[in-house]
Amino acid sequence: MGLINSTPQGKMNPLLQKTEQSIEAKINPKDKPAYQRIVLAGMKIAFDQSTHSSLVQGLAQSQDPVHDVAIGVVGLLLIMNKQAKGTMPVPPMILAGMTLVLHGLDFLQQAKGMNIGPNEIDTATKLYVQTISPKVGLSPQVMQDSTTKAQGAMQNQQFMAKYKQSQGAQNGTT
Repeated sequence: MGLINSTPQGKMNPLLQKTEQSIEAKINPKDKPAYQRIVLAGMKIAFDQSTHSSLVQGLAQSQDPVHDVAIGVVGLLLIMNKQAKGTMPVPPMILAGMTLVLHGLDFLQQAKGMNIGPNEIDTATKLYVQTISPKVGLSPQVMQDSTTKAQGAMQNQQFMAKYKQSQGAQNGTT
């Protein structure tokens, strides 16, 4: 399905799309509905009129927007879980958070013109994992396994070659 394809910002960065597809392909089928609800609720909050302008302003003033996206998603998930009285299931919440990080990175690319590539995805993913794992009581090993799901697309050499070629074409360097 690829929830990221329905992003309000427009055309999606193909690497972010592929990464989301890699995450979704590895979700336990019984967790898929919860994953989708969490992603959609997070997107609704991020793009709601009452919160969107402060989000945009914060990112505009940010010295490290990739960091702020990852940390912001952790904060968002913790607020959502608190509002749900702690009933959000952890595995789909973790994976939904990774997808929300991808949405945040896409927003940076669309709104700020940042080039989002493998390094930015890797940095945001690692920071997200390091920050959320102690908050939800998961061991670093469990979280590393989840991180590997998000990094699957970046290890696909054929896809990465096409991605780099398309980036060069967009920048006029091919």
